[in-house]
Amino acid sequence: MVKKMLALMTAICLCFGAVVQTYAKSYSIAYLKIKNVTYTGSAIRNMPKVYNEKGKRVPSRYFSVIYDGDTTNAGVVEVSVHGTGKYDGYATGSYVIRKRSIKQCKVSGLKSYDANQGFTNQDLAITYRGQDVSYRLYYDYSAKPGTHTLKIKGLGNFTGTLIKKYRIYATD
Repeated sequence: MVKKMLALMTAICLCFGAVVQTYAKSYSIAYLKIKNVTYTGSAIRNMPKVYNEKGKRVPSRYFSVIYDGDTTNAGVVEVSVHGTGKYDGYATGSYVIRKRSIKQCKVSGLKSYDANQGFTNQDLAITYRGQDVSYRLYYDYSAKPGTHTLKIKGLGNFTGTLIKKYRIYATD
C-alpha cells in the first residue's frame, strides 16, 4: 500500500512539474518603421509600425512607445519601442517633422496706399490654423506709384517664399 501511495505521489509530482516547466511562447521586437510628417501646429506622436524577428507586424498591445524630442515643431523626434506581454526587446528609430510651406498660410492686412505717404511698411498678420507664423518681409522699398512686390519668407516651422502684390496710387 505504501508503495502504491508513493508511486501515485511521484506521478502527481511529475505531472505538476511538467506543467510548471511549460513556458509561454516568447517573441522579440526586432525593428520599427515610422513615416515622416509635416508640421501641423499640434503635437504629432507618429505611431510606428513594429515588427518581430520574423518580419511579422506586432500588435500595438504588445509594445509601449516613448517619444524623445519636440513632437510639435519641425525637427527630428526619436522613438523607442519596448516589448510587453509575450514580446521582449526593444527597437529605436526616428521621424522628421518637416517644415510646412508658407504658401499654405493665410495673409491678411496687405494694403495699397497713396504715394504721398512715402514708403510704408505693411502691417501683416500671417497665420496657419489660427496660429501666428514666423516670417521675414522683403520689399522693393519704392514709393513710386504702381504695382509693387512683397516677398514673405517663411521662418521656423515654415519654409519657402510667398509673393504678394500691392499698389501705390499716384496723387493728383
